[in-house]
This record gives sequence, structure tokens and C-alpha cells, in this order.
Amino acid sequence: MSVHDFTQIEEYGMKDGVSNGYFVSEVDHRILNQYADIPIVLESFLVLLCIAGETTIEINFVSYTIKKGTLVILPQHSMLLCNGYTSPDYAEKYMSFEPDFIPVDLDLQSFYFNVRSLPCIDLPPEEYAQMIHLHGFLMEKYHQPKGAYATKINQFSLLIVMMEIAQCYERHTVSASLNKQTKIVQDVMNLMFSHYKNQRDVEFYAQKMTLSKRYLSKLVQLETGQSVAQWITSFILFESQSLLKTTSMTVVQIAQRFNYPDATSFGKFFKKQTGVSPIAYRKNGSVD
Repeated sequence: MSVHDFTQIEEYGMKDGVSNGYFVSEVDHRILNQYADIPIVLESFLVLLCIAGETTIEINFVSYTIKKGTLVILPQHSMLLCNGYTSPDYAEKYMSFEPDFIPVDLDLQSFYFNVRSLPCIDLPPEEYAQMIHLHGFLMEKYHQPKGAYATKINQFSLLIVMMEIAQCYERHTVSASLNKQTKIVQDVMNLMFSHYKNQRDVEFYAQKMTLSKRYLSKLVQLETGQSVAQWITSFILFESQSLLKTTSMTVVQIAQRFNYPDATSFGKFFKKQTGVSPIAYRKNGSVD
């Protein structure tokens, strides 16, 4: 199993689900510890609510402390690294689903796009209680006796819950107005998340944003401390490490995934960034 896909966690003996592409359950620190220091690029959408304890994780290269009452919303392709402290009493309720599992859009794509820049919100007691209730509602539908309409019931139950989560998220972010420059950087970061596998040229992103290459590069550097090219390198390197550690993909296949002409070119890139070859990294995980 690739740890990229949390809808397939049945390998750990936890799943009693209605179909592939959707999973709702609870986990504790033991599950989280299995992912410690392993780069994860999510193939599915993940929503979790911490109900006890504390952990520190990196989400898209930013460190967050997750504690009781923290709601974490991670769209597909989010980059996750559990590399901090996790308390022994840590526990969370979560759900994971592939984006096309929900049959109706209802503008959720806009929510998915915006949430990437602020994936964690701390809920007040009344909203925390509401999320506990909603998770219980999903668990009830998820584990009820299966019938002809089980998948449809779960799909529309999940849609209701996601609309509630989107509404909750909006209440926490509606007052957080962004200046023009910050909004541009947020938009180009989302573009990079969507296209970095195939597009490494800064000019591509400048054209998408209808900005000059020079202005875009300067703005991203000023706002984030890294250039567009450095961010793309970080994304490719992170996912490469994830694929090497969590899948059986060959170096040739990984090179093709990122549009490198051959395995040699990709290997040179990887070694330049890490100090070791892809094969050496897969074997022992160490970098210089």
C-alpha cells in the first residue's frame, strides 16, 4: 500500500467500508508513528479533527502544531511530513475520500483551492462539538448494514458534511483579507501544486498569471523567501522521496512522472539536491 492514499488504510485491519475511494475512522499515535519521517503526497482528500493530545507536522513545508480542537483540511496533492513530537495520548477522528467520490460539486472546488493556504483552524467548543457530531453521523452511515443504496447514502452524507466543513472554514477565514501581492503568490503556489510534475519553466506560470516573469519571480521571492524555481524543485524532490519510500516505482518511472528525459537526468537532479542517488535513498533514506 502507498501511504499516499488514506482511503486504503484497510491494510492495517481497520476498514469496513462501502467502496474504494472513501474511508472514515479514528486513529491514535500508533498509526501516526508508522508514517514518521516518511514524505507523503496525498492522493486523496483528508480531513482530520484532533480529539486528544498533540502532534507537530509539516504541511506543504510549513510546520503546524495540532492539538485538541484543531481541524485539519488537506486537499489532494498536499505534502505531509510527520517529523515532530507526537504525544502518547494523541487521537484523531478523520475521513478520507477521492475528489470524485462526491457526486455533486456545489462549488466545493473553490473551497478545495482556497484551503491549501490555511489548512488548520482551531475550533471553539461549540464548533468542535458540531464536528464530533458530524463525524459520528458519517460513521453511522459508513458502518450501517450494506444495501443497494449504501454507496449513494454515503456519497450524499459526505457531501452534507463537507458543505458544513466549508461553511465552518469560511467563518474562520472570511475576515482574513489578503493584499494583492499575497493573493497573487497564493494563486501561483496553487498553480505550481497543479502543474509542477510537468512544468518547471517559470515562464509557464508567469503566462498563466498574465504577469511578467521578472515581476512574478521577484514577488514570490519577496513573499516566501524562495524563488519559483526553488519551490518547484522542493515539490519534485519531496514527491520523489515519497515515491521512493512508499512505492515500488522504478527510477525510470519516477523520472517519467516528472517529465525528465531519462533516469540519468533525474538521478543527477536528485543527487545534486540530496547528496545521494535515488537508489541509495530508497535503501537507507539518508541524505547529506
